[in-house]
Amino acid sequence: MRSPDEIIELIKKTGLAYIHSSGCAVLSNGTWLQPEEWDVWLEHLKDVETES
Repeated sequence: MRSPDEIIELIKKTGLAYIHSSGCAVLSNGTWLQPEEWDVWLEHLKDVETES
């Protein structure tokens, strides 16, 4: 599994294409993230929102 920082940078750089019915996130470049990796991004967004 990628580190949290790697996941956040990858999503920022690449962008989300869609969420697959399996719960995996598919990025614009075709990279698949496991649900646990996608959860890292969601926690990051919560933290950013809390800081605002």
